[in-house]
Amino acid sequence: MVAGVVGRKLVIVFRCDGHQKHAGRTAQEAFGAAGSSGGHADMARAEIEAENLPPEAVLTNNESMEKYILGRLCGAEKEFRPLLRAINAYYSDK
Repeated sequence: MVAGVVGRKLVIVFRCDGHQKHAGRTAQEAFGAAGSSGGHADMARAEIEAENLPPEAVLTNNESMEKYILGRLCGAEKEFRPLLRAINAYYSDK
C-alpha cells in the first residue's frame, strides 16, 4: 500500500497477491463511505476528497494521515491493528 496527496485529495493504492487478501474489497470496506474506492483482488485504489475527511485527518500532517488510514484499515482487516499500535507508540514517544 502507498498513499499520497494529489491536490486536495488523499489517494491510496493497494497491491497484493490476490489469494489471501482481496485488495478491492479491503479498499471498499475501509474507504467506501468516504470516497471512491474499489478494485480487483490484486490491485485497488481509494480517492478521498479533503472535505470528506474527518477534522482530525489533515492532508498536510503525516501523523494524522497515518492514523486515519490505518484506523480505517483496522475496521476492514484486523491484521492492520499491530501496525496501528506501533504507529501510535511511535508518535507518543516523540
